[in-house]
Amino acid sequence: MVRFEFDISFIINDSKRAEDKKRRRNIVVKSGINGIYCLLGIEHQSSIDETMVIRCGIYEMLEYLKQVENKEYKRLVPQIMVAFYTGPKKWNVPVKLSDYFEIPEELKKYFNDWKIILVDVKEMDTSKIKDEQTRYFIEAIQAMYKGDYIKLHQKRKMNTNNLIYAAIITGSLDMIKDIVEGDEMDMCEGMERMAEG
Repeated sequence: MVRFEFDISFIINDSKRAEDKKRRRNIVVKSGINGIYCLLGIEHQSSIDETMVIRCGIYEMLEYLKQVENKEYKRLVPQIMVAFYTGPKKWNVPVKLSDYFEIPEELKKYFNDWKIILVDVKEMDTSKIKDEQTRYFIEAIQAMYKGDYIKLHQKRKMNTNNLIYAAIITGSLDMIKDIVEGDEMDMCEGMERMAEG
């Protein structure tokens, strides 16, 4: 996969409704995968949003409409949207359009069922993350949410900013204010000090 553009986010402003005027996708990256351009979008959620499926559907269809109107490409560029959820509770709202309502059995084969890819930071398998600092960051978030600050028993060096970001996401900032020193800290030592706190 090759990255071409880092941000092609757009604001939806063709509606008179105030809440529609400032809709913006968090991250959109145009990438080349096996010679085919694709748009990879990430929508960060720190809280549960029951409208997520509908929002992502709007973003995707408006992007396709924009591509058609601009005649930028010979064919439309496919999109993959991921909702990256970092909140403390379990995601308990729809992940596909059909979760919102009942549909008669006879109509199900005709129904376009929009769905989102939901990634919950608390359930990620960190062994698949190649970048060391990203892995430590996700593991720190998971440990903080579990209140298990000594779970990371191996000696690891974690970027201080990553620890701060993890603490902000989990609401643990007060617990780390006394342990952050320099650009890099020993994860095990830091977690032990947080546990003591």
